[in-house]
Amino acid sequence: MHTAFRALERHLLVACFALILAPVAAHGLWRPLLVALGGDATGMAPRVTIASLGISAYSLVAMRALHHKGAGIRAAAACLPAIFAAVALGGGPALALALLAAVGTTLFIAAACITRMPAELDGLLTSHRGWMAAWIILAIAVVVKSALLSTFIGDPAHPQYSLFPKEPFLVHHSCLSGYVYAAERFLDGEANIFDASHMPPREVVWNPRFAPFHVDRFPNPPTFLLVALGLVKTVSGFYAQRALWYGLCGMVIAATLWLVAQWVGGRRGAIALLLAPWVWLSWGYALQLGNSHALVMAASMAGMLAFEKRRHVLGGGLLAAATLFKMSPGLLGVVLLVQRRWRDAALTFAAGILLVLLGLVVIGPKTHEAWFTYLVPRLASGEYMSDLARDARTITSNYGPFGIPFKLQLMGMDLDPWKVGRQIAKVYVVLVVGFAIFAARRRDGRGNQATMWLAVLSFASLQTPFPPPYYLSTVYWIISLVAGEIRSRGGAFVLTAVTFATLAPAIPAPQAALAALSIAAQFVVLGILLWSILRKSEPVDPPQESPAEEPAIQA
Repeated sequence: MHTAFRALERHLLVACFALILAPVAAHGLWRPLLVALGGDATGMAPRVTIASLGISAYSLVAMRALHHKGAGIRAAAACLPAIFAAVALGGGPALALALLAAVGTTLFIAAACITRMPAELDGLLTSHRGWMAAWIILAIAVVVKSALLSTFIGDPAHPQYSLFPKEPFLVHHSCLSGYVYAAERFLDGEANIFDASHMPPREVVWNPRFAPFHVDRFPNPPTFLLVALGLVKTVSGFYAQRALWYGLCGMVIAATLWLVAQWVGGRRGAIALLLAPWVWLSWGYALQLGNSHALVMAASMAGMLAFEKRRHVLGGGLLAAATLFKMSPGLLGVVLLVQRRWRDAALTFAAGILLVLLGLVVIGPKTHEAWFTYLVPRLASGEYMSDLARDARTITSNYGPFGIPFKLQLMGMDLDPWKVGRQIAKVYVVLVVGFAIFAARRRDGRGNQATMWLAVLSFASLQTPFPPPYYLSTVYWIISLVAGEIRSRGGAFVLTAVTFATLAPAIPAPQAALAALSIAAQFVVLGILLWSILRKSEPVDPPQESPAEEPAIQA
């Protein structure tokens, strides 16, 4: 038997990934299937979650026990219990297909991952029993939290399962509602889908089609409307659209985390894989709200990774789409130009032109004109999101430099935060471009390349006037890739302390103290990003040979 199959760490990771993503797959399809096939959702969401977890765990055990049997027997052993569970729970064909999706996800993870993990992973936990026990406990916590979040996505009638059930805004807010509402307005003939002047404050539930969620604004470029229109045309009903979007984004983020860590390889890649479940959960905030930021960051990293794997057309398409969906990934285009990667830059530009032309054909020029003339100036000045500046909690959870003067005002300083914020934003843009150019001129190994891409993406994302806390997920991704360099308890302590320092604004404190803590956390975040770019170079990695293919049945 291949030693990879005997490594406990590989089996633990496969089980963790499978149990995290099985409810994501099940709930990502269950609601849309109910719309297509019919059925009653009342009270079923927790059952879907429990069944998907049980079926996923069973599939792993069955594949291991029946590894010497034929493919048909193994497939039947894995899939038939999903159908039996659907019948027993009274969920009908929608539940059966959703549970089969969970089984498929589990088997795919087992087949794709177990032999392709870095060899340095083997023995990392078993040689440190205390670390292994801590990892297992925390992994169980991530699995539970993912299961609860998936249940809330499956049925918003269960707000107690949301990530932060005691935060009313987070329970009732949905960024996805803004995308869907904009698509519906466009289909109704509205040209300026960005105009939110007719909409009440964010905290008001005013549209019954989206209840119990607030309807958000649409701040994305018009090209992203293609995605929103595709979602609206694919499935009807906001609950089903919300579930499908959650499943798609959750899977893409998980795949990108794994691909980046596997590409980095070595000890750094192995540690990044062990930490990947927690990085995935850090994206849970964005996944719950349905914000496009998670998908855009994952697509940007996947694009840069595709370039490195010589899949230039795929890389250009992914980076172009990410840029036209949220603009900030365009800073990676500067990296390509400085590194004289002319083919990659040209393919990205060509793909961008094709997407823009597609947008002009499908959406039309009036919506694009409204974006340039109406939305862009209001986004740049902060006016479009100005209602966020009325809430102290939102201000202290803002990690963008634009928000610093608002925090100083909370601390008692007499100033015009809008004026100062705009001045800071202008200086910040110049600095960020300079950082990207400096980073692109370095010749580095794979680990540092990946952290550099993430740092550039993070710097670019923080240009927006009111970036929410889930923008920190790229920072935690960086930390997971850096953790493999830590060789001492002191280094582990420092890295842990820095990680928790970024969460300072979550500490209950008086308003002025919370603002001060927020500024301190903000500079910690900026320091991590700057260090990721200015740090000492590492040797350029030699080309890695692809691992030999092994039978997935051993998983």
